Amino acid sequence: MATTLGDLHEACLQGRQKVMPQAVALAHFDLIALALRENWQGTVATSEAMQKVFPEQVEDTHSVLSAFGGKRKYQTCRQALTKLMVEMTEEETDDPIGALRILGKAAGIGSGLSDLKQPLISAFGKDVVPARVTRDKAIEADALLEGASRNRFRRALVTLDRLRGLPFVLEKGLLLPEPIGPMPAYTRSGLRIRDFPPKLSSFCASLKATEKTALKAVYAIGIDGDIIDPDHDVAPLDLIAPDMRASLAGLLYARYPGKTGRIYLNRVIKAVRKASPVRHYQDAWSVLEREASRKRKVCSPVAWRLLRSRLGSISPAEVTQEMIDGIVASETGSRNQAKLITAVEALIELQAAGDKNLAQLLVPTRLQAPRLQQIPVSAKPEQPSDVWAALVDAAKNAGLPKNDIHAIGAVRRLAQHSEASVAPRDITHAWACDCLSRVKSGSTRARFRRGLTCLDRLRETHGHWGTLPKQPVGSFIDERRNGNVALPKHLNQDLEAHCAFRGLTHNSRRSIVTAVTTILSHARKKEIFDGALSRIPFDGIIFHIEQSHRQLPANWDRIKAAGLQLQSELAIVWTTPWKKLQQSVVNAGVSVRENPVPAIAAVATSANLSPQDIDREWAWQHEATLRPDLQITWSTNVDRFDGLRQIPDITASGLLPGGSIGPMPRRGNRARHGKYPLPRDVEALLETVGGKTRFSRKQLNEAAHFIWRCAREINLFVRGDEPTAPELFNAYILTAVFHRGSLGLSERALAEHRRRAAALAYYAG
Repeated sequence: MATTLGDLHEACLQGRQKVMPQAVALAHFDLIALALRENWQGTVATSEAMQKVFPEQVEDTHSVLSAFGGKRKYQTCRQALTKLMVEMTEEETDDPIGALRILGKAAGIGSGLSDLKQPLISAFGKDVVPARVTRDKAIEADALLEGASRNRFRRALVTLDRLRGLPFVLEKGLLLPEPIGPMPAYTRSGLRIRDFPPKLSSFCASLKATEKTALKAVYAIGIDGDIIDPDHDVAPLDLIAPDMRASLAGLLYARYPGKTGRIYLNRVIKAVRKASPVRHYQDAWSVLEREASRKRKVCSPVAWRLLRSRLGSISPAEVTQEMIDGIVASETGSRNQAKLITAVEALIELQAAGDKNLAQLLVPTRLQAPRLQQIPVSAKPEQPSDVWAALVDAAKNAGLPKNDIHAIGAVRRLAQHSEASVAPRDITHAWACDCLSRVKSGSTRARFRRGLTCLDRLRETHGHWGTLPKQPVGSFIDERRNGNVALPKHLNQDLEAHCAFRGLTHNSRRSIVTAVTTILSHARKKEIFDGALSRIPFDGIIFHIEQSHRQLPANWDRIKAAGLQLQSELAIVWTTPWKKLQQSVVNAGVSVRENPVPAIAAVATSANLSPQDIDREWAWQHEATLRPDLQITWSTNVDRFDGLRQIPDITASGLLPGGSIGPMPRRGNRARHGKYPLPRDVEALLETVGGKTRFSRKQLNEAAHFIWRCAREINLFVRGDEPTAPELFNAYILTAVFHRGSLGLSERALAEHRRRAAALAYYAG
């Protein structure tokens, strides 16, 4: 080992250094000789001596800098000497990670050395010493990291193990001889995956994939919770022992919120019980009950426990046919007799299964299921004809909807189950009120009311039937908090007309009527609803209802949304052309969700535009005024509006504009100068040019919009013009644009647009 700088110089002359090329090392020593001009060879190669001759921190006016020809040469020379001392002396270093990087580079270990220090500092702190990093400490630090930080740390550990193979690293004590090795794997929840002991390994081989995952989670969490000893060969049955199962359950439920922990534990329990059913249960009846429930689904635990209780302390192997016949015959209830026979049939099936483990628990002689005595049933006397059935059949023949038939059926059930069966002609208002007072179910009450209303309507249209009530039943007092909330007749008519105009389905119509009815029932000033539907301020009424601090229905949010949506739809001023277009779309079968006419009409009518007057420029400029989320909605409606051209009936009506009003700019692709939509030929050119020039498609798109906007604003083109790409990017147009339409841009920005315009003109031909 070298002890002085002269020894280091001699070693370099002999070519024994590896940290740098020989010529570079000798050049540094020549520089030292020229700078010091004294017996530098005798300087001891230690940190203290080096600090005296080559101080680490020097001021810019220090003489040593001028001797070396500048600070940069001095620092380079000092770093070279430090590397040579690390490689060729036994001097302890203050920077062990730096020393490892020097020795690793000398040995040709290039990969991983550049990213060695920071991961170790992140895991162990700034004072980390690689020689103190053991496998246990590395695993403990690795468990606290995740993602990219864990990957960097693991690469650093692999580099340390590679450096550990260098003899000089171990001689200098920079690392311990024991390798760290690969880090353990972890589940997505951060649980360390453990290797199974022999017994669990053989048991796991026969499991399904889901059961293996559950077993891994249960075993790993047991080790982490110090419930399972990793050095002990745990058997499957040990995992479901009462004490062990309770402890594992607590850890699993805490680790996995929700049902995951419970599912894992149940899968392990079922798998272990399935593999060794006889060994798990303490008595034969429990084993057979488990097997019977698996093989015979109709054998409930209740039936099995009933058979066991009737046999008392007799084991399954001691059961005889006489015992079975005796307990079944002595049972008084027919239901219990049926349960006992079901349990006996399950025993017979277990006997026929031929399972060797179960055969030792069962009686060797084959049992037979007893038969119940058939009790003769006397014939029922002839019943009189059912008047209600005749009424329901007549209502069906009259074409009543299915829901109305079901409603009449609700009245029929209550009438026939009364203390004295009530015929349809005997129904009165007093009887109906009495029934309503006894019915608790809200849905039954609503169906009963509807059935009575249907009977009253049938009296008006089919009064000649002899099965209808003698007198109209009439209406009932609404028992909700705010009294009778039946909608006025004119509101019902307005709602029906609005729903038909919008093309709503039956369910949507019913939801809107329910929402308006609920809002009316909770409104304090109900006289507001005496006016037209379009003049009702639903937003103000909803606000006052919510401020009243009264109890609101559970579905109030949905009712509120329906009311506000209805108000926004009624606010649209439908002109005659837009009404005709809307009716054409509804008649064509377009669903409400896919119908873009209301959204487009709401904007167009505010500008006094008919469907034939709107164009792409109008849609484009309106889209620019919207929020990003509303821009997406508007673009979708524009595409749907253009899609109406695919429907022949709508196209033939002549209500659509002359050309498409879309598409709108793609998301995130709106140009700074995109005030007007580009001519379609120019857009087609941009689609083909992208990637062929040094300019990106976005840059060319920005330049095209700048040229088109300037050309429009200096009146070279007007609204409705659709010039081709050669017509827009010719020399005359470009000269006029760059001389008269700068739009306030700087000279640098204009120059950039000129270069892009030249590329567009070239490709436009």
